[in-house]
Amino acid sequence: MEEIAVCVPSAGALGMLLAMLVPPCFPIASVIGQIQDTSYSSLMADQGEVKAEVPQVSLKVVNADGAEMYFKIKRGTQLKKLMDAYCKKQGISRSSVRFLFDGSPIDENKTPDDIGMEDDDVIDAMVEQTGGCVAW
Repeated sequence: MEEIAVCVPSAGALGMLLAMLVPPCFPIASVIGQIQDTSYSSLMADQGEVKAEVPQVSLKVVNADGAEMYFKIKRGTQLKKLMDAYCKKQGISRSSVRFLFDGSPIDENKTPDDIGMEDDDVIDAMVEQTGGCVAW
């Protein structure tokens, strides 16, 4: 019985991919020499398995004090995720904040595409005020 030595590169994913794709009787050393400088993504692109880039939009959330927080989200993601992330980072209750875009309240179930948002658009975050006093 003949012993076969298989040389697997240390590039983790590339080595695992080779182990799955190359039959054991194939001279694997020559394959490694040919694709050692090839990136994993270009190797997968040749096989049509790379996902297309998803369009994103960069948005700025500004509170009443002028503090800014930047977000980059997919254009098809509901704005609820951005709102929840903002409140979590600010340490405030989601129910105490109203988000406005171009002066109108934002429906949390809408996406940036639904309401026509573009890169660098500004969302205003207004903390709801309860109570108050009128001085006479």
